[in-house]
Amino acid sequence: MKFVRLPHPSPAMIIAITALIIASAGTGYAVTNLPANSVGTLQLKKGAVTSAKVKDGSMSTIDFRKTSLKSLRGPRGLQGPKGAAGQPGVNSLVGIPCSVSSPVAYTGTTRPIYRAGVAVLACRSSQTPVVGDSIIEGNEECDDGNTGSGDGCSATGAIERSTP
Repeated sequence: MKFVRLPHPSPAMIIAITALIIASAGTGYAVTNLPANSVGTLQLKKGAVTSAKVKDGSMSTIDFRKTSLKSLRGPRGLQGPKGAAGQPGVNSLVGIPCSVSSPVAYTGTTRPIYRAGVAVLACRSSQTPVVGDSIIEGNEECDDGNTGSGDGCSATGAIERSTP
């Protein structure tokens, strides 16, 4: 019977295998003996973390001191070109003649009213307020856009309360 003789490993191979065993043992020690999240800023040496070691996009502004953030600002840029004129505001359209045919027919002029804090135009004659126009004004407690009763808001603009 003939035996095949294997060549001896080179010295470089022996050193590489030894380094691999030592590194694996150190990692195994760290995994088994160090508690979770035990390595933090106190354990890091000054200057150990450099910008080359930090992944791009992994940090946000809360990771920096306020004084460091101020140094990130560059000089103020030039003012841009003037934009196009916007739509006219509500107050510039006050006093335009208008007419309404529903729920009550009348003519009047526009004036601003406010719905939930937002100014809108309303067509109003001298006989304001008008119940059924979806605008609560004057002595109206409610205005649901119709002049019917029995739906929680009466034809006079009063809240209808149900009695048990």
